[in-house]
Amino acid sequence: MPLYESEYRQFQDAYYDLFRRAGFPLTEADRRAIAVADFGLATPGDRDSSLRLGILEVHLAPFCMKLLGWLPLDTLPEHRHQSVLVLPPGSAIPEGFVLLEHFARGFRPRPVDAPGSLYVVPVDPFFLFPTDSFGQEVPPEGLAGRVLRGKWEKFTPMYGEATLYTTRDHILRGDGKTEYLRDPSGVKPASAGRYRPPKKDWDTMLSRYAVELGVDGAQGLVGSSVLLPCNTPHLVVAGPTGFVCIESSLESFDEADIFTRHDEIMRATEVLPDLPLP
Repeated sequence: MPLYESEYRQFQDAYYDLFRRAGFPLTEADRRAIAVADFGLATPGDRDSSLRLGILEVHLAPFCMKLLGWLPLDTLPEHRHQSVLVLPPGSAIPEGFVLLEHFARGFRPRPVDAPGSLYVVPVDPFFLFPTDSFGQEVPPEGLAGRVLRGKWEKFTPMYGEATLYTTRDHILRGDGKTEYLRDPSGVKPASAGRYRPPKKDWDTMLSRYAVELGVDGAQGLVGSSVLLPCNTPHLVVAGPTGFVCIESSLESFDEADIFTRHDEIMRATEVLPDLPLP
């Protein structure tokens, strides 16, 4: 569902204030640069919906950094960063694959790829592409094209608390000074997660483990950056004071994100003109 222009601005103001409380010295120009993602799930006029995210992006190719903000009890719906096979124009869809747009409503082809290229992803959500001697993902044997590697994503908590749900029974953890280590510390069954997503997400999500994120020394992996390998389903629910983190990655192909509830999710937020006053 879309948001009205005035609602969109109100949410920009709310996320701006949240980012400022987290200690980021944003300017007035940054206020209207904040993108409000409602994933097509918001209802116009309903400020109680919690399926939202505030995003302020900085792209420094080939790096991408985003300031992500959750208002109290906001939810980032479960999704994963699947690697995508780009096939030459005129190719047939291989067995076991499906067009990316089947999972990503509103997907737009990348301008750097040849017109008519096909973007396909495996039907199996846990499919892993083969790798070459350099560790780069390559098309399965007998297929042409190239693989756009799914994003490895790092979350660094900066303010508040949140529960991260994931399919992995360990996480990759680092403190900014040491290498990332596989570590089960702080990982618990999803049923023990402190902050729960809406029931519809809870009933459909693939994630079976929970990790508490925070910065105050009281919860879970405090002060640690959490690194999620590509194609790892994950969902984040903020606590009652909201949550802010820095998300960083090498690649940024968010249009290819595959949401578990893909049949309901829209990547782009639709904004409607305000209704005329009576």
